[in-house]
Amino acid sequence: MSWEQISSILRHILTFGGGFIVAKGWISAEALPGIVGGIITIGGVIWGMFNKTQSSIVASAAALPGTTVVTTPALAAAVTSPDAVSSSEVKVVAK
Repeated sequence: MSWEQISSILRHILTFGGGFIVAKGWISAEALPGIVGGIITIGGVIWGMFNKTQSSIVASAAALPGTTVVTTPALAAAVTSPDAVSSSEVKVVAK
């Protein structure tokens, strides 16, 4: 699932929950957008921390059609894609 899909679902859940909280009178309607925006921002930061690891970047690059990613043996082992190969497996040959 992409960040756009997750954030869209989260916004709908927060909007529904926010409407419920406003209806109960726990917070004002003017405060709701700021609270929802803050939660989405914090969620984006947390998602970015996990989404931008070296192995996830290699996996994203390997998922592109027609690409083979040559990387370190440790990263190649961490990525399940057959399009991410270890630098020790690659041999350069003359034509």
